[in-house]
Amino acid sequence: MTTKTKPRVTIDSINEHLERVEDRKALQREVDAMKRAESITIFRLIEHVEAKGGKNRQVTLGPHTLKIVELKKAVSWKNEFIATAGEIRAAELVDEQPTRDVLEIT
Repeated sequence: MTTKTKPRVTIDSINEHLERVEDRKALQREVDAMKRAESITIFRLIEHVEAKGGKNRQVTLGPHTLKIVELKKAVSWKNEFIATAGEIRAAELVDEQPTRDVLEIT
């Protein structure tokens, strides 16, 4: 017969946990700020390509090519739908999905 030992909880372990939670929250705030800055930059780049890119919606700046491409939204339920309604109907629904513009940088 084995005896189970209870996990030892100390004030130090609680304090360490609370510090990790605060560190994680601080890092998440930094990530959120970086995402906001990135969104602003992408918006400006898209505006530039729309203004200067012509009908190809493409601009070359130094070694970088900025291009606006249309991207269809993914259909996550496609495989299940194919099993019940068939591939032809699934393909029709995929074709009917609206596209959205995304910035491609190479």
